[in-house]
Amino acid sequence: MMKPRSTSPAKLLHRHFALFLFAAALLLEFHIFRTARAAGLLAPPMPGMDQHTILQAALALPSGVLPEPGSYLYSPLYTLWLGGLAALTGGSLEAMRLLQGALAALIPVMIYRTGRRAGIGRSAAEIGAVLYLFCGSALLIALDFLRAAPLALLFLLFYYCLLGAWRSGTLRSWFLTGLCAGGCMLGRENFIAVALLPALFLFAPAVRKRLTPGNAAAAVAGCLILLAPVLLYHLVTCGSPAILPGNGANVFRFFQGEEALADPLLAARRILAGIPGKICDMASPFEIPNSLSIYAHREFIPLLKVLALPMPLLMGAALIGTAGFRRNGAVLLAALLVAGYFGSIVFCDIYYRFRIPAEPLLAMLAGAGVRSLFRFRARGETAALAAAGVLLAAGAVWSLVTPPEPRLPASERDATVRLLAELGRFSAAEHYLERARKHGAPMPAGEQFLIRALAREERHAEAQDLFRRWHKYWEQKQP
Repeated sequence: MMKPRSTSPAKLLHRHFALFLFAAALLLEFHIFRTARAAGLLAPPMPGMDQHTILQAALALPSGVLPEPGSYLYSPLYTLWLGGLAALTGGSLEAMRLLQGALAALIPVMIYRTGRRAGIGRSAAEIGAVLYLFCGSALLIALDFLRAAPLALLFLLFYYCLLGAWRSGTLRSWFLTGLCAGGCMLGRENFIAVALLPALFLFAPAVRKRLTPGNAAAAVAGCLILLAPVLLYHLVTCGSPAILPGNGANVFRFFQGEEALADPLLAARRILAGIPGKICDMASPFEIPNSLSIYAHREFIPLLKVLALPMPLLMGAALIGTAGFRRNGAVLLAALLVAGYFGSIVFCDIYYRFRIPAEPLLAMLAGAGVRSLFRFRARGETAALAAAGVLLAAGAVWSLVTPPEPRLPASERDATVRLLAELGRFSAAEHYLERARKHGAPMPAGEQFLIRALAREERHAEAQDLFRRWHKYWEQKQP
């Protein structure tokens, strides 16, 4: 007779861990959305912003109006995705945000499934998926009209399908891998280089032996079936068979300057000279704001202060996982894809939203890193354990000694104080101003605004107390 399945909570959790992850991620996304909306955040994109332009193009798609060339500034595929959401929701921006958040809730599920397929073990896959739930910036950005979260899922799916294709060898699995690769390319053009990186494994004779011409053709067909319509459309409308005609030059000009675009040698020198700084930005605990600031939103969404896994710790754990599973080809492939992705954006300013697409793979590798720590200890590998401890300690110290206040734009900090005061959260505004002054980024105008706001509410004692505390600084020269 078959034994009945165990119904203990731990067994049930392991058995339905994917469902638990999806439910947890969905609840987190909904809570962030509800709290942000209550504070008046997540407003419609303003005219002049890239989000506004792409959103207008997407909202017109259900009516059969194709976007003009150049009117969807950063992704044909993301424009189609938003157009599909607009058709489903009747153009409701709130519903579109929630549906995109629901899509992003699949990311931790896929981290778990991908980790198991990569052979890092159930426990490591579970840890990696849970670690991703603490990446608050990734959860927040999934609710805005930015492609980072859907692109992160697509990048993870590309890796997941590639592992499946390698193991099964079926034409269907290779075709799906090609589809994901094509989707990544349509999501952001730098993925053209990233998707080709696995070809480096062809230098291994065992890989060349297993990859048949039919498998390669299926992958290429899957990629082209997505790329071909876009390339043909731009060939007809713009005379250029490109994913986004002229976009590469525009992006390069924005980050490197007009003179670098005209002089390849100057561009190469600038890029090479900037690599150390870019690496620091990639691993930095500071989330460089752009389009949607995680720091401003943390003041109104307290949960984001808890879901704040620093990038140095995530990357450090991922490096430990790569080293601990260095004989696992799937882990090395994941590390190669992450490194390739960061290498493909090295000429850009590393805004935090640019790091989001690589975070699911980093989380999976970080899960392997946590498991590696236990393996080092069990095997008595003292040197490896000590090195891993030093790496994580360095990441923790870097995170603790890098306050964001001095690097935040003055306009963002001022707007945060004003909104806190308008919402009646005077104590939070006071603490925000005190923290800014403590970290060498005083805000005299914000302090004066808060005092006036308290006076208007006839909270004169509090206003006078703050005036006595702060006015002595106002006559001093501000840094």
